Amino acid sequence: MRIMLTGDSLTHGFNTGVLLSEFNIINKGIYGDNSEGIKNRIGKDIIEHKPDFLFILIGINDFALGRSIENIEVSYREIVKKAKDFLAGEKIYITKLLPTKNIENRPNSAIRLMNERLSILAEEEKVKIFDLYSQFADETGNLKDDFTDDGLHLTPKAYGVWSSILRSKLEALISNN
Repeated sequence: MRIMLTGDSLTHGFNTGVLLSEFNIINKGIYGDNSEGIKNRIGKDIIEHKPDFLFILIGINDFALGRSIENIEVSYREIVKKAKDFLAGEKIYITKLLPTKNIENRPNSAIRLMNERLSILAEEEKVKIFDLYSQFADETGNLKDDFTDDGLHLTPKAYGVWSSILRSKLEALISNN
């Protein structure tokens, strides 16, 4: 089974070859990427790598570029529609955006609202939601202190938690196929 992760620096920094070496994971995270970048390359990436499952985590850099939630949602819909040209909806997972340390141009209030919109989009498009947010947010809704050094990017501990959650999900997918 081939799994593809696509996204920005958060995905790029996820060393799946070490943390999830028992799985065939293609990491297509690109540092600094945004939803427009994914939209423009998603079809090519799927054709090239032929994944059985796709996990998308993108959008945090869109906020830094000044894009509105509505604009990001439009891009996400286009990403999902393109992905569905190659994969069945139940094989596509939208990962909820991770919180930050409430970075000014990436505020958690906008991230929470975007995650609500992503959940609705997933339901409408009949794709799946992969929730890392609830494990990464502290009691105030910020990224947990020990999960980041700069308020945005993840520490090895955070990647360990992500890998544990993803491992459980992948084991369940394998047992159901």
